[in-house]
Amino acid sequence: MIMKKLIVLVIFSLSLGLNAQDTSYGIKAGINFSNLTGDLGDGASTRTSIHAGLMLENKVSNKFGASLELLYTSLGAEGELESGNDGILKLEYLNVPIIFKYYATDYFALEAGPQIGVLVSSDVSEPGTTINLNDEFNDIDLGFNFGASFKLDSGLMFGIRYYLGLEDIATNENVSGNNRAFFLSTGIFF
Repeated sequence: MIMKKLIVLVIFSLSLGLNAQDTSYGIKAGINFSNLTGDLGDGASTRTSIHAGLMLENKVSNKFGASLELLYTSLGAEGELESGNDGILKLEYLNVPIIFKYYATDYFALEAGPQIGVLVSSDVSEPGTTINLNDEFNDIDLGFNFGASFKLDSGLMFGIRYYLGLEDIATNENVSGNNRAFFLSTGIFF
């Protein structure tokens, strides 16, 4: 049911581009620094990983626009995990952020908007072993993004964004945690 809603949301958002004043398509990639809150984040430190994907941007006026993205994102944390051992918790998501933009200048935009993520895989790597944790985490992550972007006439773009996970991602009722991530991106619009 959630996948159907996600597909409808993506199709609706893409259809907005057909009526926009200025529509651009592109690719982006970058580095992210993620961690977890709550019980999942106790003793953990920031994990550095990557994100990459596609962008569709609609500029509906000189000052306002929206962007729809489809991103593969690797989140999680490092350090002392719930097991008491040091390790790396890897949470791999397919994310769909819908970003609303205010263009302060022709090149610089302030951004904010919701995001839905579908968990692709989750595991923890501890010394000498990797354990699959797919049953320990919810399939869906919901949150909100805040950021800014800079886009040149050539189509080259740079972005900075903070993701605030609003949904408890743990399936265990005795454990809680939310995703948090800071993104640095570069990309190009065609």
